Amino acid sequence: MNLLLIDVGNTRLKWAIHPGSGLNTAFKQQGHSNLKDFPELLSLPEFKDIHQLIYSSVVEENQTGLLLSAVLKTLPKLQCQRILGNSGLTHLPSLYSDPSQLGSDRRAMLLGAANLLPHKNLMVIGSGTATTIDFLIEGRHIGGWITPGFHLMADSLASNTANLPMITESEINIPLIEPGLTTEHGMAQGILASQLGAISMGRQYALNHNLNIEACVSSGGNAPLLNEHLQTCLEVTVLHEPDLVLKGLLAWKEIGFSK
Repeated sequence: MNLLLIDVGNTRLKWAIHPGSGLNTAFKQQGHSNLKDFPELLSLPEFKDIHQLIYSSVVEENQTGLLLSAVLKTLPKLQCQRILGNSGLTHLPSLYSDPSQLGSDRRAMLLGAANLLPHKNLMVIGSGTATTIDFLIEGRHIGGWITPGFHLMADSLASNTANLPMITESEINIPLIEPGLTTEHGMAQGILASQLGAISMGRQYALNHNLNIEACVSSGGNAPLLNEHLQTCLEVTVLHEPDLVLKGLLAWKEIGFSK
């Protein structure tokens, strides 16, 4: 029974088709698109033998509803399961005061990370529109931090100042942290240092509170901009898993879509 996995993020939609058995079985097909164009993909042959949809969405409910309607129009007999911030709490508890307010993508990443590195104390880094830093300690989520991501920082500097330019991803993708010698270089260095600084503070928080972080799991569209720096900055093993949300959806299925 083929599964369709969908991760609807703020800037793009990721999808994968999974054969339905074996948590670590490779995807049959996968890709990404913007939300508007995804319904057109459903007419492709690989989408014909899908029996179940498991999805996460962090966009507005009307957009999520339009997407779900388009999927069900093409695949009307589809069984649908939507992960939420409070899904799977019996399997992976959270100290969040109201777990339903946790982003469903963060919840999926936590479930995915716990499956990839079971019984480990982890920092889980999501680097997308926002950068999220979550702590998974002794089998429970003890909370985390949210900060603007690379492009939100760049947009804010360019939009809210008179003389600062918009910088590109290639300008942010820099191998060394050092003082900037041009405006663009200084902005790129500042953005990267801000991202790494927040993550480093997470590591320091763990040290200060005797939380033995054993590894970091990194995911998200901007993770490649961070990953080469994380090993040095955190001094722990860094595992890059680009499909962490999708794999978290599979992990949720494996525990029977528990509440």
